[in-house]
Amino acid sequence: SSTLRAMTDPTSLPERLTPLIATFKKDDLEIIISLVAMAALADGKIDQAELDALKEALEAAFASPLSLMVVKTLVGDAVSRIRAAGEDTFAKELGRELGEKKMGEDGLRVAFTITAASNGVSDVERARLTMIGIAAGLTEEAILAIEREVV
Repeated sequence: SSTLRAMTDPTSLPERLTPLIATFKKDDLEIIISLVAMAALADGKIDQAELDALKEALEAAFASPLSLMVVKTLVGDAVSRIRAAGEDTFAKELGRELGEKKMGEDGLRVAFTITAASNGVSDVERARLTMIGIAAGLTEEAILAIEREVV
C-alpha cells in the first residue's frame, strides 16, 4: 500500500509534500501552518511521525530548512489557536478559508498526507478532515477520492 511505502521510504514524504505545498501562494503561509497543525492534531495528539511530517511540510512552505525548535514554535502557536477556538469550529473556519481561496482539494491532499504519515488515517482524523472538506465546499465523494489518491 502507499501508506506502507510512505512509512518505509524516508524520501517519499518530502517528495509528496513539496509539490502539494507549492500549489499555495507565499501569502498563504498562515493557512498552511494551520492546516498541517490541524491535520496532525486531528486525533488529539501530535506524535513523532506527524512532527517529522510537519517539519517536512513547513520546510517546503518556507523553501528552507527549519530547526525543530522553529517547527515546534510554529505548530505550538497554531495548536493554541486551534484549542482556543475549539477543534470543530477551527476546522470549519479553516475549510471555509480554503474554499474561498479555491484550495480545498489541495488543502485536503496536504492534510491527508500529514495524517497518513503516522499509522495511516484513523476514523477520528478522517472525520475531522471531512469536516474541513465539507466546509471548503467539497462533496463527501470528492473527499473520499482525495483520500484514496493520497493514502
